[in-house]
Amino acid sequence: MRTKADLSVLLRDNPVSHYWAGLIAADGSMVENRLKLQLADKPHQKKFAQFIGANNKAITISAQDPLVVPDIRKKYDFRPKKTYNPPRIRLESNSLTVAFIIGFIDGDGSIGFQYGRTDCILRVKNHQSWLPVLMNFHSVVCQLSGFHSPEPKINSDGYAAWAISNNVILKWLKQQAISLQLPVLQRKWKRIDLQRVSLAEQARINEVRVTELQKKGYGCIDIAEAMSLTKGGVSRIMKRMKERE
Repeated sequence: MRTKADLSVLLRDNPVSHYWAGLIAADGSMVENRLKLQLADKPHQKKFAQFIGANNKAITISAQDPLVVPDIRKKYDFRPKKTYNPPRIRLESNSLTVAFIIGFIDGDGSIGFQYGRTDCILRVKNHQSWLPVLMNFHSVVCQLSGFHSPEPKINSDGYAAWAISNNVILKWLKQQAISLQLPVLQRKWKRIDLQRVSLAEQARINEVRVTELQKKGYGCIDIAEAMSLTKGGVSRIMKRMKERE
């Protein structure tokens, strides 16, 4: 059933429009003059229907616009049979791209807990043709967050796989979703606790503090006393920092 809608809102350069475009890249399709989207999460589909001014009771959103859809496809390089033909444009490192990535994660990603731990892990798995796209996403997230994680790769099953277990990056992504006021899937993102400090995060905090004290002329013993650590603990931090130089 065709849905009456204003698809031109997807052409706007604002975070929410880019978020929905990212979700369409993952879960929707645009062929010729038509957009189709059917989400398993019906409340979320209703949010999108409201965004484009469509009937929010439809099982599948199917809207046609011969003037606007071609422009949307061109803007995001949406292609037919997108599973095997991902977009080939390279996204810039800015907040609009972050919104697009978060939308894509809501469509094709999952956020769960690591086995036997309270640390979260984000996973995205796509057809192997999507590896360049995931590499682009990875580059943008690492550049803007200031932290690094393992690059996406082709896994043993032949899929393009992107995983982020770095708690700092995951919290950064959630903070971006909040600050950009994106209509994200709360059931997915609520697993990331913004107040939690992981062991890796604490190690990073300790390294920053050790560097600050070294610049002030503190020696190993003085640093240990100032940070309530053992001398051996400070020595290990210094050794780890030196090995990365």
